[in-house]
Amino acid sequence: MYPFRGYIVKRAWRATNYEFDLRRVSFVLSEDFSYRVSLFNDQVRRVVGNDTGKIYDQATNSHLFRTVEDYFDIIKAAEKDQVYSLNVHYDPVFGFPNNISIGRHPMIQDGGVSYMITNYMLLMGCDNYLSENIGIVDSAQ
Repeated sequence: MYPFRGYIVKRAWRATNYEFDLRRVSFVLSEDFSYRVSLFNDQVRRVVGNDTGKIYDQATNSHLFRTVEDYFDIIKAAEKDQVYSLNVHYDPVFGFPNNISIGRHPMIQDGGVSYMITNYMLLMGCDNYLSENIGIVDSAQ
């Protein structure tokens, strides 16, 4: 990883309305799930399980309600904590971290977590998107 690269990329990050698929693999929790995360005005509005279609609520699943900004913060915290291993790859077009792998301790085989962001989509027509997918009614219709 290049020093300061995350800072430079983060300064270029400006999107507020977008969607992405998140695959979270936690070796500690034996978890490997995929979710569709939807944001409007830089707030997570909806998280849906890709395999199940289940809609998750924020009260009991706050770890799924993260923005791209939050993943930059995860990287920064891992650097500050001087974790055993930290590998980050950035999307070549939009500049967000699309693959983060964190290993906490060299002697603990299952002590890590990975986040993979795929199928990123910038939402241009947010009024139509919101009325169709989040339940906000557009008064112009």
